[in-house]
Amino acid sequence: SFFGLAVADHGAIRLEGGMESRLPVRSGAAEVTARLAALLGGETGRFEVSEIELRSPDLRLSGSLRGALTAPPSIAADLRVEALQLDGASPPLGLLAPLAALPTAELRLRIGRLSWPGSAAEGVILDVARSGDHVALRELAARNLGGAPFHAQGRFALSPLAPQASFESLVFRYATLAGTARGSLDLAGPVPRVSLAATLDGPLALDAIVPPLPPL
Repeated sequence: SFFGLAVADHGAIRLEGGMESRLPVRSGAAEVTARLAALLGGETGRFEVSEIELRSPDLRLSGSLRGALTAPPSIAADLRVEALQLDGASPPLGLLAPLAALPTAELRLRIGRLSWPGSAAEGVILDVARSGDHVALRELAARNLGGAPFHAQGRFALSPLAPQASFESLVFRYATLAGTARGSLDLAGPVPRVSLAATLDGPLALDAIVPPLPPL
């Protein structure tokens, strides 16, 4: 349900209110609450969704969204998730697809604990900004990934004709290992293809973050 008021403001319509909703999800039901504000019409329309709280049996999400209703539209999201499991049990990161579809978008996502089969990371931060076909990875970090901190930043270029991306530059540090990388990611086929050229400085140990291979 939505509630609030609408007021005429110098040729535009100003909306202020909130929402409370209960949505069906795979694991039961999700409760969503938020405060809404928007300015529609005039030279520049804008909106803000603040104090977002989404609660379901397997997901706790909070944060805010703001954007401009211009041509093209833009949006910025600041979201926090308590825990996320990448095994199909929790809603996938595909929920963020609308952000990726916009030519101008910013996302700051903080995850308390991110887990996947065989490993987990704590204190995860993803901070990205897209402008057209270029994406700035402002920060990808984890306070604890396999017992050590991780940090990376870089730039990407997206293909306008196919689900492909090229890593123009990627600088990362994990524990005592530092490096730079360039490469590409191709999602056009049934199996993702990654091409990567990296320069490493320091010892490399993957046993803490990569599950052991099955015996031959």
